[in-house]
Formats: sequence, structure tokens, C-alpha cells
Amino acid sequence: MIEHLCVNSSPLKCFCVGVMPQKLPIALVHLRVLNVSGLCFAKEVELRSALLLVTSSPNLEKIIMEMCYTTEVVSQGAMNLLDLLDYSYVTLDRLRELEITNMSNIKPGMDL
Repeated sequence: MIEHLCVNSSPLKCFCVGVMPQKLPIALVHLRVLNVSGLCFAKEVELRSALLLVTSSPNLEKIIMEMCYTTEVVSQGAMNLLDLLDYSYVTLDRLRELEITNMSNIKPGMDL
């Protein structure tokens, strides 16, 4: 029944035990606003976690992502993640607002 979810990237790592699915077992159909702070797309685990939340929330109207500034080297897994996975099934028909702050020009972030 959650409509507005605000988390930082640390809790997202809990999704990353073992093989991560492309969708959660139960869709977050009531979620309208997703606010995630402290994301670092140089790390594959954080990129996969953010994608998991987005792909499992078909009725999102607003996504807010606050990226963290990093000088880390982008992992090879993160670098090619969006090229390797097929997200053609994802439709964000209800999305009206996308806000990304502190975004850098690293490949995974630009691909997203």
C-alpha cells in the first residue's frame, strides 16, 4: 500500500543477495513516487537495485534520484549492464516527472 518510498542506496543493497531478479516477486502497484538518494552507478549492485525498484513499480509517476559524486572506477559489470539486459518489457506509461541530481557523465548513468 506504499505510495511514496524514500530510501538511500544502503537499503537497496539488501536486494543483492545471490542472483538478482529483473523484477520483485510482487509488483509495487501502489508506488507512485520513488525517491532514492546516494546512488553510485559506478557500482553494479546499486545500479541493479535501482533498476529492480523501477521495473517492479508499473505505476510510478515521479522518480527522484540523487546521485553521489564518486571518483571510483566504473566496474566492468556496471559498464555493460544495460547493454546486456533486456528491459523492453518495462513501460513507464504513468511517469510524468524524472529528477536526477548530481549526475556525472559515467556510461551507466548516461545509458539509464
